[in-house]
Amino acid sequence: MQKLTKPLDLVESVKTSLFDAILTGTLLPGEKLQQEKLAEMLGVSRQPVSHALRILADQGILTGLNSKSLTVAELDQTKMMQIFEVRAELDSYAAKLAAQRSANNEFTPEDHETIDRLHDHVNYNMVVGNLEVNRSVRDDIDFHELIRKLSGNPYIHDTLAPHLLHHYRLIYLSISNKAQEIWTEHANILNAILDGDELQARSLVREHISGTARRLQVYWNSLNHG
Repeated sequence: MQKLTKPLDLVESVKTSLFDAILTGTLLPGEKLQQEKLAEMLGVSRQPVSHALRILADQGILTGLNSKSLTVAELDQTKMMQIFEVRAELDSYAAKLAAQRSANNEFTPEDHETIDRLHDHVNYNMVVGNLEVNRSVRDDIDFHELIRKLSGNPYIHDTLAPHLLHHYRLIYLSISNKAQEIWTEHANILNAILDGDELQARSLVREHISGTARRLQVYWNSLNHG
């Protein structure tokens, strides 16, 4: 991990650095995290590290009773595949609701700002996704969270949030050369939502998440037979 310069939001920068370290295997599942050591590695005080660790713990990517005893969450194959099954249903339903709101012209100015962010994610990663996989996976998280936001139903996000980030390291490992393909799927999802096509939006999201699960299963099998 590289030392950080003085960012506008230090906690967010620390969180991103720690997430990337977990994503790429610099910090391994089961590894105990020491605030003082992490602060020294990143060139920051312990306070932003403590806040960032608490956020990652709330998101399920770290486990422990308190910020002084946190470890990187272990990865369980059965649990991960069950999460994908739930995501396929809830995220596809979120896309359906978002398309419905689009068809009924219910998007607010804030929703249109969200749509602009979605376009930015899609356009950027269609070009460089395979070259910047860390960024692509972070944007993938953001993409699906923004779709949930566009659904207008906060309970979809609240239901999924505690379980999601736990499995993104495996997604990173299984899609490292598939990022542009995945962002093409994202572009099609966004177009279906903006066209107000509820059935198409729901179908595309379900197939997109199921496809990621299949790629993950192939990756897992390669580990077991490697």
